[in-house]
Amino acid sequence: MPALTIVTPCFNGAPHLDALFESLRAQTLADFEHIVVDDGSTDASASVIERHLARDPRIRLIRQANAGVARARTVGYRAAAASPYIYFLDVDDLLDPDMLRIMVDYLDRHPAVGLAYCAYTCIDAEGRALPDLVFPRYVKTRFGVRELPSDEPQTPLLSVYCWAPVMESVSVLRRSVYDRTEGWDESIGQGGEGVDLFIQMAFLSEVHFVNQRLYRYRRHPGQASHELERLGRQDLRVQVKWRDRRGLPPAFRALIDDAQAFRAGRLRLYLSLAAAARYLRRAEVRHAGRCLLDSLKVASRIVRRDSPWPAETAS
Repeated sequence: MPALTIVTPCFNGAPHLDALFESLRAQTLADFEHIVVDDGSTDASASVIERHLARDPRIRLIRQANAGVARARTVGYRAAAASPYIYFLDVDDLLDPDMLRIMVDYLDRHPAVGLAYCAYTCIDAEGRALPDLVFPRYVKTRFGVRELPSDEPQTPLLSVYCWAPVMESVSVLRRSVYDRTEGWDESIGQGGEGVDLFIQMAFLSEVHFVNQRLYRYRRHPGQASHELERLGRQDLRVQVKWRDRRGLPPAFRALIDDAQAFRAGRLRLYLSLAAAARYLRRAEVRHAGRCLLDSLKVASRIVRRDSPWPAETAS
């Protein structure tokens, strides 16, 4: 039985597959199996995978008609060995050589942790470094908001719900905890299904941040604006799912309600004021005024204790 199962969904990933397999062969932890699910690719992905499969017995190929990344992950996982850890790796990104060893070792030494995730570096299509994306981990203080420092590993459910930088490909999961979740929710859509899963993991176990840059996240031209729009839609679907969810254990229900109230109230006020300050420093008065107006509306709602849940519905 391998120490780790890696599952990679692949749809038209041929341009990146060679680099991906090379980064895995360079890992200082070699005790893994790698299940690649070809999700109905129309390019040369399958032939590239088969070429590497002939060289590396740890690789297995599963082919299916196109059904989306969530289904591909589920299919790959169901075919996995009973390894203690599971890692869902995207096809177009790269690992530093020590990533798997460091992450597995961390989980071995912290049995209460069900999910460990690391920092990452952004790269472009050719592998050149890009400016890093910054996603703080927010928590409540007695009267306000605090951003967790990078040397504080524990990431509570509240932070996961409020955009902590927990992504599929930087996260190694403890199988015994993952098996207690509902898995990947195909109805949410790519970008939101990970947050949905990680919320469940954070309720069932501790989630820890490993403050080392062990992963290289590839960002493609024109990706940013499209990605923000898509992630916004998926984020709303996650919110609506958990708002409308019935039958949750009372402790889970309380955590979800608290996270939503914090995000729609205190955190939104904090972010609106911070944005207003940035605009004022750049003398962009109109934008600053809009942020200040939003902060006043949020503050008024907090005082009135209105419902924090979004009025929108997911389409």
